[in-house]
Amino acid sequence: MYTKSFPFTFLFLFLMFLGTLISLSSNHWLGVWVGLELNLMSFLPIVLGSGSLFESESAIKYFIIQALASSAILMMSMAAFYTSSSWDILLTQSEISSIIFMVLLLIKLGGVPFHFWLPNIAPSLSWGSCFLLLTWQKIAPMLLIVYMNNSPNHLLLLGAISALVGSLGGVNQTSLRILLTYSSISHTGWMMCALLLNTSVFAIYLMTYLFLSSSIFLIISQDNTSSFTQLNKKKITNTSSIVLLTSLLSLGGLPPLMGFFPKLLVILLMMQTNMYPCILLLFAGSLISLYYYLNLSTLSMLSSSIQEVTHKSMKQLLVFSLSVVFNLLGSLLGIAILTFVV
Repeated sequence: MYTKSFPFTFLFLFLMFLGTLISLSSNHWLGVWVGLELNLMSFLPIVLGSGSLFESESAIKYFIIQALASSAILMMSMAAFYTSSSWDILLTQSEISSIIFMVLLLIKLGGVPFHFWLPNIAPSLSWGSCFLLLTWQKIAPMLLIVYMNNSPNHLLLLGAISALVGSLGGVNQTSLRILLTYSSISHTGWMMCALLLNTSVFAIYLMTYLFLSSSIFLIISQDNTSSFTQLNKKKITNTSSIVLLTSLLSLGGLPPLMGFFPKLLVILLMMQTNMYPCILLLFAGSLISLYYYLNLSTLSMLSSSIQEVTHKSMKQLLVFSLSVVFNLLGSLLGIAILTFVV
């Protein structure tokens, strides 16, 4: 999809990123709405790029959900302007309007308890569109929810519940897209907690999640694999197998890999706030998700047929090697983070 019409895809990607930046840089609801709409209208052509019937159906579902939430946000912002004569986000918030805005943003985010549309749409998308949906498309709504929130303890609890619900949803899943979708829901909860506690930790968590997710999506898309059974039967290179194994375990939070330390930072910061019920929920969710990451990693490791690295696969060799190095050096990176951030 990206090679057929690269200039247009690049343009839509640029506009999608620009829409997110407009939403995050605006301090009034009209600017937020414009940015969210620009992001939505730029993402839809990317989804429709391959011309697949299933992708078209998912694009329509996604558009309807996002358009309804955006329309409600616009109407709520106009009502807030009518009562307060201001578009400013902080000046237009009453207790009721704050709750309504948060619900609408959770719908756009696909966050718990309004996450049910996400596993229904993601499996029909291409790997590239699915990656964007589960990563970049979550940034603006998540940051806006935290920015306008007046009750951090309640939002911490919601983030912890999201982490647990996402982990439970991934149990016994055979579709890789659905598994990674629930994993995204779980990590969204972790990132919400990190953002409430420390913006530096949130940035570290987000960059780690983007790096690990891109490694996983790259390998799976190259092999055109969509389920556990296909993963076990497909021929994959030794390099791909190692990167997939380390990236999945790291994403699950297995020490001492890279993905473990952002979660450790969140737990340490949360202990300072005495939010022990949230810590228990995060621990439970992390253990459950690590279970099915180990399951998937074992399947890839014990794959019946491993082919040698060919000239064709050498194009990804550098990226794969860097992924392994960064994951295996996660312990050193984590020690440095613990020293300078906490």
